[in-house]
Amino acid sequence: MITATLAFFALLPIGAMAIAWGNYAWRCRHPLPTPQKLSEVAVILPLRGVDPSLESCLAGVLTQDYPAYQVHIVVDSAQDPAQAIVARVLARGHATNAKVEVSVLQDRGERCSLKLSAQRQVLTRLDVMVSVVAFLDADSVPSANWLRMMVAPFADPRVGASTGIRWAAPVDGELGTLTRFVFNAISFPQMYLYRIPWGGSFALRKTALHQTGLLDHWSRCFCEDTSAYGPLRAAGLRLAFVPEATHINCEPTDLAGADYFMLRQLVCVRLHHVFWLRMLAVNSATVLSFLICCLLALFGLVGAVLSLLGITTGLWKLTGFAIIPALYGGGLITALTVGDYLVRRIVTAPRPTVGRLRLVWPILIALSHATYVLLKAPFVRSIDWRGITYDIEGRDRIRMRAYRPYGDPDGERAAARSVL
Repeated sequence: MITATLAFFALLPIGAMAIAWGNYAWRCRHPLPTPQKLSEVAVILPLRGVDPSLESCLAGVLTQDYPAYQVHIVVDSAQDPAQAIVARVLARGHATNAKVEVSVLQDRGERCSLKLSAQRQVLTRLDVMVSVVAFLDADSVPSANWLRMMVAPFADPRVGASTGIRWAAPVDGELGTLTRFVFNAISFPQMYLYRIPWGGSFALRKTALHQTGLLDHWSRCFCEDTSAYGPLRAAGLRLAFVPEATHINCEPTDLAGADYFMLRQLVCVRLHHVFWLRMLAVNSATVLSFLICCLLALFGLVGAVLSLLGITTGLWKLTGFAIIPALYGGGLITALTVGDYLVRRIVTAPRPTVGRLRLVWPILIALSHATYVLLKAPFVRSIDWRGITYDIEGRDRIRMRAYRPYGDPDGERAAARSVL
């Protein structure tokens, strides 16, 4: 009974990966048809600093295969380095089906993040004809059919929001980049099962904003994605995952950046997601079961060595527990391989620069760091995001310490690494 319990919790993530990627594969083979009458859409893109992929992001959102749509770009301040990048891209011209409006953030809320302040600034002034709002991040590069794919689920009136996923495609062999790739890969099944949308490729039915009270709720939130599902669920609305809206992130990062990225993701879930406690309990049980299995296997190895030395003990029987960590490791590498294959079938991504064997060390680091930040997240009292510190005062309660414009010593040149 104890062995079965340990095996169940230790291998639960592998089962979650099988379910999530199975659904991903099925949905790829059975995509939702694009509605004949396309909704009026407004895209909101908040900018603070210059992400490495900002120009590609702007080029993608301005060339959508969509009849007519609005693009609202909100720059954090008049002196923000992103301002020059936006001006340069717009000067090249764009298709007439995209109506672009660039503004500077004016309404900065102390009780929400700057990103949500920018999004709320647009949401409170939206054209009455808009029926779907799409959210985009500067480190996302949308394909030409992104908007069509995001609005397709809204043909079902029970769907209140749709989301794509972020998939990291390392273009270098740096340890931080590979570690974030592994963490991103093991995060997707959790996001799917616990219904956690991703704000970099997220769309919301406009009527749901009022039906769920999200517009007011976001005035007290750190991020729009993890805070959305609770109100949607309470209103009886569904969240649809859209594989075709998968976005590739090729930005490099160092190990410190990857570690802080992981911590911020879990702090977001802790702050806002309706299933945080369930997620914390299940993942803690998984970590504990995995560690117990490793410890018992180690005792078994010691017993086996003692037996070879002529010291008879029954500890060698515990070596059987090594099967569980071995199955976990094999299942994880298989899931990474299958997931990467499925993603590359529907989106264009750079070819892998490292073999699967080189991922062993990043896998160990990602798992250990993910365990650490999982246990640390409940006790974090402040979090930094793009140069701004936010104090955490409780669930759904944050406060910005002090505002200052984004400082970038490289000026308007795109950052070489992910902007944190």
